[in-house]
Amino acid sequence: AEADVAMANVYGNMFDYVHAAEKSREAATLEPDNAHAWDQLSWALGYQQPPDSAGAEKAAREAIRLQPSMFQAHYHLGRALMQQKRFPEAIAALEQAKSISPSSGTANFGLAQVYIAQGDYDRAITTLLSLPKADQSTPIAHYQLSLAYAGRGDKDKSLIELQKAVDLGYRDSAAIKSNPHFDSVRSDPRFQKLLSQASQPR
Repeated sequence: AEADVAMANVYGNMFDYVHAAEKSREAATLEPDNAHAWDQLSWALGYQQPPDSAGAEKAAREAIRLQPSMFQAHYHLGRALMQQKRFPEAIAALEQAKSISPSSGTANFGLAQVYIAQGDYDRAITTLLSLPKADQSTPIAHYQLSLAYAGRGDKDKSLIELQKAVDLGYRDSAAIKSNPHFDSVRSDPRFQKLLSQASQPR
């Protein structure tokens, strides 16, 4: 099971969430009381395109049942609930993650995603820019900032942040292609170039 969990992590870091989900599910089948396997499954199902938000919720709840102190599982539960537009429940799950690990920026990062999903782009940007510097400089943080700026109509800022994300190795082209918050920049040649770049292996 541990080998499957490790393989799932490798696939996920390659943005191959379908295979990450397969390996996580194999791990959970081999070892049903492995909380990490269930959490990895929630992560993969929540990020694959299209996401399986109901499956991600179920897997996260199983991880939490097995290990209530695993803040990552509360974070993944929050994302799964957000995808189902159950925003108050999502915020509650993310606040629980924050209470378990107050020094981590993960919960605030999750809250920013909820604000983007709600169309509250200003609050999302403020939240992302308040993250610790190390968390702000990750590819996914630049990607989320790009989404928020695009949603707000700041095309240039959105494309600058997306360029940073791609330059740092963000390669989830399926997410870029399908995310409706990019509609304001989708026809821009710069966006199309970045999408093409994100489709190439690192």
